[in-house]
Amino acid sequence: MRFALFIFICLKSLIAFTQFSKDSIINRIVLIGGVQYGSPPPQALFKAIREKVPLNQKTALLFLGDNDIYQVKAIAAMIKKSDASAVFIPGEKEWSGGGKAGLDSVILMQSYIENVGCKNISFLPKDGCPGPEEIKLSDDVVLIVLNTQWWLHQYQKPDIESGCPTKSKRQVYDELGSILRKNYNKLVLIAAHHPLKSNGIHGGSYDLKQHLFPLTDLSPGLYLPLPLAGSIYPIIRNAFPNVQDLMNATYESMINDLKKTLSVHPNIVYISGHEENLQLLKDKTLTYIVSGSASKTSRVSRRRESLFTSPSKGFAVIEVDNKQKAKFCFYEIKGEQATLVFQQHIHDFSKLPALKDTTTKWMPLVQDNIKVAASLQYSKPTKLQKQLIGENYRKEWETPILLPLFDIGKVNGGLTIKKLGGGKQSKSLHLEDANGRGYKLRTVDKDPVEFLPVSLRSGLTKRLVKDYMSAQHPYGALVNAAIAQYTGVTEAQPQYFFVPNDTAFGFYRPLFANKVVMLVEKDPYPYKDTKGSYDILNSITEKADHVVNQQSVLRARLLDILTGDFDRHLEQWTWGWKDTGNGKLFEPVPNDRDAAYFNSDGLLVRMLARKNLSLFRGFTKDLSNAVGLGFSADEFDHTFLNTLDEEQWKQVINKFQNDLTDQAIEKSVQQLPPEIYAIRGEDLEEKLKSRRNVLKERALELYRAISEQVNILGSNQNDYFQVAQKNHILQIKVYERKKGDTTMLTYYRSFDPSITREIRLYGLNGNDYFMVDSSVQKSIPLRIVGGGGQDTFVVNGTGKNFIYDRSSEANILSRGRSTRNRMSNHPTINEYKLNSYTYQDKGQFPVFSLAANSEYGLQIGIGANKKTYDFRREPFASETSVSIHYAPSQNSYGIKLSNILNGWRFATGLLTTGEIQKNAIQNFYGIGNETKKDKNKAFSYYRIKYNYAAVDLLVTKNYFDQFNFSFGPSAYYYWNNSKENSKWLAESPDYIGMDSSSMYETKLYIGGRVLLNVNHMDNLLFPTQGLSWKNEFTCYRNMQKNNSPIYARLQSHILLASPLIDTSRLVTLIKVGGGHIFSEQYDFYQALGLGTENNLRGFRNYRFTGNSLLYSSMELRYKAASLHSFLLSGDFGLLGFGDIGRVWTKHTSSQLWHTAYGAGIYLFPYQKFFLSASIGKNEDGAIYNFTIGKTINWYQ
Repeated sequence: MRFALFIFICLKSLIAFTQFSKDSIINRIVLIGGVQYGSPPPQALFKAIREKVPLNQKTALLFLGDNDIYQVKAIAAMIKKSDASAVFIPGEKEWSGGGKAGLDSVILMQSYIENVGCKNISFLPKDGCPGPEEIKLSDDVVLIVLNTQWWLHQYQKPDIESGCPTKSKRQVYDELGSILRKNYNKLVLIAAHHPLKSNGIHGGSYDLKQHLFPLTDLSPGLYLPLPLAGSIYPIIRNAFPNVQDLMNATYESMINDLKKTLSVHPNIVYISGHEENLQLLKDKTLTYIVSGSASKTSRVSRRRESLFTSPSKGFAVIEVDNKQKAKFCFYEIKGEQATLVFQQHIHDFSKLPALKDTTTKWMPLVQDNIKVAASLQYSKPTKLQKQLIGENYRKEWETPILLPLFDIGKVNGGLTIKKLGGGKQSKSLHLEDANGRGYKLRTVDKDPVEFLPVSLRSGLTKRLVKDYMSAQHPYGALVNAAIAQYTGVTEAQPQYFFVPNDTAFGFYRPLFANKVVMLVEKDPYPYKDTKGSYDILNSITEKADHVVNQQSVLRARLLDILTGDFDRHLEQWTWGWKDTGNGKLFEPVPNDRDAAYFNSDGLLVRMLARKNLSLFRGFTKDLSNAVGLGFSADEFDHTFLNTLDEEQWKQVINKFQNDLTDQAIEKSVQQLPPEIYAIRGEDLEEKLKSRRNVLKERALELYRAISEQVNILGSNQNDYFQVAQKNHILQIKVYERKKGDTTMLTYYRSFDPSITREIRLYGLNGNDYFMVDSSVQKSIPLRIVGGGGQDTFVVNGTGKNFIYDRSSEANILSRGRSTRNRMSNHPTINEYKLNSYTYQDKGQFPVFSLAANSEYGLQIGIGANKKTYDFRREPFASETSVSIHYAPSQNSYGIKLSNILNGWRFATGLLTTGEIQKNAIQNFYGIGNETKKDKNKAFSYYRIKYNYAAVDLLVTKNYFDQFNFSFGPSAYYYWNNSKENSKWLAESPDYIGMDSSSMYETKLYIGGRVLLNVNHMDNLLFPTQGLSWKNEFTCYRNMQKNNSPIYARLQSHILLASPLIDTSRLVTLIKVGGGHIFSEQYDFYQALGLGTENNLRGFRNYRFTGNSLLYSSMELRYKAASLHSFLLSGDFGLLGFGDIGRVWTKHTSSQLWHTAYGAGIYLFPYQKFFLSASIGKNEDGAIYNFTIGKTINWYQ
């Protein structure tokens, strides 16, 4: 009886515990991907899920894309009968496999889901938009949905003309980051179709099994060993990844950008489908789930970061309990049965990961204020720091001042923490008072190390970059805010505090304790709920009567120029607005004045200032870098300063200068704490006065720079563009067009052709009307981009104009003879790019170079280059470069010239190159595959010196950014001097069928070249995957000899790079190439050769020469370690190689293949330079080789 009672109690307790466990679940998310035709059918799949997962209000089903439209309809109908919610996310199959009909296809799928008629079932993001869509699952869990196919789709997709809340990648990342910061204390689930990490086929992961037994992918039991053939497909697949593979350049860019954005949050699970398998992966920053095998399966590998993998059909479940713990479960499906095969608690987000505690020793503080320095980390610099970084504002940073203590419970009536903010350099807290008014609390001292790429973070670079912050004025914001009041700029008024080691900051205490901080209002008077720049850009493009007050923008930018604030990109602005009765007028509010008054006298910064980075010239009296200060503001200026003409600029500048009197400047600078003013306050006043005096002249330089090319945007409503000319001045007006009424003027500006060289009109969406009056005669060229809708173009006059629009739309075009019709159905024909301008990188002078090799010795050089830019000619319109180099030990010197014109004619480019070389050096051991080398002779014995000049004029055409075809005429001029060649060739020229007169006579070759190149490498300096294929056909005739035979030569070289087994460590490089000379006669310098730099390592250059050659090379690189020392950051590894090759001549029968093999080490510091040291063994002996990139190649 007692035993029975004991059993009863145990069962009762177990039932109670089970019931408690079930009740403890607050969210259950079911992850399903790839619902297609096949097994199981929708009914069986749904039944299998329902038997394992209660479909109640706590359950959400996520369908992760690649779903068949009819299967989805059946599934949705069954979900409708339950209490669960469901979200369907599009993959590439919903986008018609990434085809031209993709956008229509995904909208059709959306309509199917919406027609189910259930509010708990949704298709997100809607209308092909990228997202992010935020869904609150509970108080502790947030779901964010992304449409990743939008990133990868190469045809029509929503952009600035759409009604999407986010219209560009940058807007997506900005909004995503904002959502993440707002939900910092929660578990965030990011749901998308495409994985950021995968060990499946799309991830390029292949086991040794796939290399040895490749047929097992077709049939699991087919273990037929094919050790070499099996490696062909993995190598080619990784070398040519399509856009749906993680190694594809576009896909990889998406991964990097998303990971960078997601890095701000400590508890993120990234959920995806795409791969037809099940995966649970975890690295240092994120947890990844791949669940895409509802109907089909594919191979998956297990790696170091794998917690679970399965190639079976199935689904995954995330269960979140009321203790803020998340359990991950994976189920495999057979028929209608689901079996739990894995479960584990992975995330405990009840405790956020500890922040780096940067607080100093805590001491009890009972007073209301304290005397403290802004930072002591810049005091006592070394001599090297002073020389490289400068003295800067070190005294201002280290001088103690009296500051009030920040009591979060008392300041402004008490503040509560809403979310963590800040960027790469500083941290901030978003606070709110009892009335709902927002504030930002920011640390004054910055940590720019996070801004550095990981590959550049050595101890030395981190110290230098951190010390660089001493060039920023810690209290400059006080001066800025005072000047803003005098000049009519709306700017938040900063308050400085010292934050004690206050437990009221909770989790964020280590970030702010014992630090000097600045408190500013989020929405300075008179505005409420200010918006970001991307929100305003959306508003002014959505409605024609929403405009920006550009005079206010100019006043704010004048303040930037005056104070030397160069960090004024789009994210540094918020916007208030006023209702005008006819729409909204947006007013700018500049934020984050960290870069104002930047000044450094260090050598490193001065060098940067000379290299096209004039913004680093610093806060000086002469204000000589107004254009350079626009380095980060070029997008902002071209977008929000496109209405004002030069006269309006002068009026605003005059008022700004008049308002900012000497007394105003002095009172503004005196806002500094007295201890800080005493250091160099008067110097600051003198600089501000001097800069104010020259402000008009310098600011107008910026006006001319941003007025060279001007964008004028319409709206997504109907707009009317009117262009006329009066006294050589072009006048452009834009009206809102409602039912034929054009009385609402939204844009007006006059353009001087001596300043503006091109204007671009963008109609965007809507039925727009473009009217160019007949008065426009040979004026500023216009590029008119119609946009979506039925547009009308009436272009009169003789101006040089271009019309762009989709040719499939019912547009109306009436044009004169000088107007070019550029309409087409290209996906980007109506594209508007926010960053279509640049005036930063226009070239460099001087450009110094240093090179060395075993033939020439040390080579020093100097050169210059210049770039120009034009409409849709990317990455530049033209680039011209010239260089001169000299090798003292060989008295060899040369000049190289090149000019590239992109988009020259018919979407082709024009490449012009020229070169003159005096005393060029080439090794020559004779013609043949078995030429001998006299070991008693010095290396110089086999060197020949000669002179040449070469010119090419090639038409080039690029396809898909990876394929290049070039052809055109070519000329080559040869001359020689017997005094420079006293070695064996001069003694025995008949050895190669030449007599002395032939060898030393001048020769002029005229002919042509054809080049066919494919470049699909991820990194040209240190490739780990991809393909490079170079082909060249050259044909010449000697014009100085009658009946001279034609010299024709064909060469082809292919390089494959592919990761093996562990994609992060072991890489193979395979190179195969050959060539053939079709001519019976050729000179020694025209022969094909093999050697260390000619694809046969271990031998000297041109060790064997002939009229035909063939070679093959294989190299394995193994990354042994990642180095992070004080002086160095980079990868260190081992390499091994094996080369084989030979040459043929017309009258020899050699059967010998030359082989060389070797090993060595490599270093890839900062991922910017490739250094290697190796030893190669061959029949001639051994050669030691040392290389640095492509500039230094020394062997002995």
